[in-house]
Amino acid sequence: MKAGPWAPKDTGNTMNERQATKGNRDVRDYSADNRSMEPVLCPELRLAGHLQKSRRRTREMTASCLCRVLFLITWILLLASVQASAQMDEYDIKAGYLYNFSKYVAWPDGTFATPTAPFVICIVGEDPFGNRLDQAVAGKMAGSGRPLEIRRLTNQEAGVLRQCQIVFIGKSERKRVASVLAALKGSSTFTVADFTPFAEEGGIANLRIDGTKVKVDLNINAANRANLKVSGKLQQVANLVN
Repeated sequence: MKAGPWAPKDTGNTMNERQATKGNRDVRDYSADNRSMEPVLCPELRLAGHLQKSRRRTREMTASCLCRVLFLITWILLLASVQASAQMDEYDIKAGYLYNFSKYVAWPDGTFATPTAPFVICIVGEDPFGNRLDQAVAGKMAGSGRPLEIRRLTNQEAGVLRQCQIVFIGKSERKRVASVLAALKGSSTFTVADFTPFAEEGGIANLRIDGTKVKVDLNINAANRANLKVSGKLQQVANLVN
């Protein structure tokens, strides 16, 4: 059937245009939908992000501070251990000196009551050695071949002091040193003090720190008055005083 003259002419091009227009509209619609689905960061989420970064920076700063504090504590402990080691070394060396005095000093005949009597080292006053002196002489003999014995005295009477071959006078007895020397006057006792100027004031020897070394001051005249013979080797390493 033929269409009337009033009917619009439906050409192929018109149909194609309609389909293209519909297709374009569909594309635009989908694009609009896609744009509406893009994520938008709301103020609450932005604030949460800033808080998270702030917390992270706080944790990093806290960790850094803790590392510095730990480093400082480690350094302080290291210094303390070095000082403790230096203190230990000082009295290890002084203990060695006391042992060597028993080897390089000769006591007169009749000093010992019996052939098996021990060689006695006495400490007067506060003991700075701890167990260092005991360790220094453990299993060793004096120069005379006698076993060594350590005594820590609380009684400074002459009868007690004269039983000792070596008397070490601690720093706590600095003010009472004159009474100790008076009690030992006329005996063959080698007196050593842990302070100066003991050897210059009538004692036989004193030990002192010189820089990083332990030195011994030795009064040969005082040793001679006690009838003690000091070997040349000991005199060579000592600072001789009068």
